[in-house]
Amino acid sequence: MKKEIIVGVTMHPSHPKFDALFCQENLDSAKANGVELIFPDTLPTTNSEWQSFLSPFKYILSTWGAPCFNAELLNACPKLKLVTHAGGSIADLVTPDFYEQGLKICSANEVMAEGVARWCLGMVVACGSNWQKVGTWAGNKPLNFDLAHEAKDVGSKTIGIWGLGTISKKLIPLLHCLDPEKIIVHSSYLTPKEEEIMGIEYRGFDELFEEADILLPLASLNEKNLERVQEKHLENMKLGACLINAGRARLIQKDALYKVLHSGRINAALDVFYEEPLPLNDPLQQLSNVILTPHVGAANLHQYVPKMIQEIIRFSTKQSLKYEISIHQANTMTSHQLAKV
Repeated sequence: MKKEIIVGVTMHPSHPKFDALFCQENLDSAKANGVELIFPDTLPTTNSEWQSFLSPFKYILSTWGAPCFNAELLNACPKLKLVTHAGGSIADLVTPDFYEQGLKICSANEVMAEGVARWCLGMVVACGSNWQKVGTWAGNKPLNFDLAHEAKDVGSKTIGIWGLGTISKKLIPLLHCLDPEKIIVHSSYLTPKEEEIMGIEYRGFDELFEEADILLPLASLNEKNLERVQEKHLENMKLGACLINAGRARLIQKDALYKVLHSGRINAALDVFYEEPLPLNDPLQQLSNVILTPHVGAANLHQYVPKMIQEIIRFSTKQSLKYEISIHQANTMTSHQLAKV
């Protein structure tokens, strides 16, 4: 009989995302694959409680609310070999000590990126076609056929992307299906060879905002990129251009964004905010030139746990890992701590 794989899970069933991640289908799938998931009886809140809960495990499945796997925690987990993260960024999850001990970590970041890329594609089509003006949503106004002439063809647009991470690399092939005028990108990692292969063109940071009809800030949120988009960048966007943000709100200065959107000179589609949930009295709730969604860009949460369980099975049977995150990649990921206002 195949030996059962025991996995410690860092999420308590009281977490708001628990049912989406650990739905019955995913629990049944884990069991069918010989994986037993062990959840904490009570939510650990101190370092000693986390150490006590996680110390017996060789495999850990982490997700939102997980502790940082620093030297102190690792010293309490001598059996640990692999952490799989049912989420995206691991920037705040591990320290150099983790890699120095030869441990491995995998993440559903690539799976998450696929969902976010699809959300971005949908908003590029919606905003590039001017649907937020010519259409009606949730019965907020009568449909006006006299506005039909203001609909636009997204195929003639220049699409700008700030950042060339996993989401951007998933998104760019999808955007080419729209046959845009061009796709321009600002990234310090972009090489001439990648420009040619991916069918994109490099632009300086300021140029990106000046030239794009549709702009997507998809860079990682780190100290360098924190509020890098200032009022001057938004003011220099074309009249009627659209800003689509599924990255992090704090890539953009809040006061600058609210001021320019309130002026009506650009439109926006936003899935990330400075405060979540977005307060009902937030000024964004009142703007007709903005499409808002409640941080659902990565709507494929149900896929994260099965993908990470498959990684544990691969590791336990000495197969190559599919979603392993190197220390270099971890250092380029978004810090969730910086995302908090």
